[in-house]
Amino acid sequence: MALLGAIVLSACGSENPSAPPEPVQTTPDLRFGQVIWTDTLDAVVAYSHCDHWHGSIRLHDQVNQPLKLWFAPACQADHSEPPKSVWFSLTGKTEYTGRVELQDPTIALYDGTRDRFMVQPRRVGSSPSVIVVRRDGRVVYRDPAFPTSVVP
Repeated sequence: MALLGAIVLSACGSENPSAPPEPVQTTPDLRFGQVIWTDTLDAVVAYSHCDHWHGSIRLHDQVNQPLKLWFAPACQADHSEPPKSVWFSLTGKTEYTGRVELQDPTIALYDGTRDRFMVQPRRVGSSPSVIVVRRDGRVVYRDPAFPTSVVP
């Protein structure tokens, strides 16, 4: 329950509403269309939709938050979150790594590499954040930026 209070979903909106949606990015064995962040009970806290996000990661200062990272193979046409039946993770896919890169890494640290992250707030503030998936060291997916915020 604490996690639900710490992470707030925001209204649909794009950093650049005139930008065209990003195409689905495909590797030989996976298709990356959307990203889903969930809490440890798999309740959705934020998800991407083509070129923007529904929700954000909002943390309370000095309160670590565990999050799980999921992907879906395509963007939902109606802006709804993807059905759980199509979600996949990078669990067991040792050739893949997923990292979160913050424009300002002094705001928070996402500690993890594939599907489970512990988000550690470092100071109050906000930073655009991007999930980068690599396969054998080569970038195969980069999502649209989402905000990571730490509040007092």
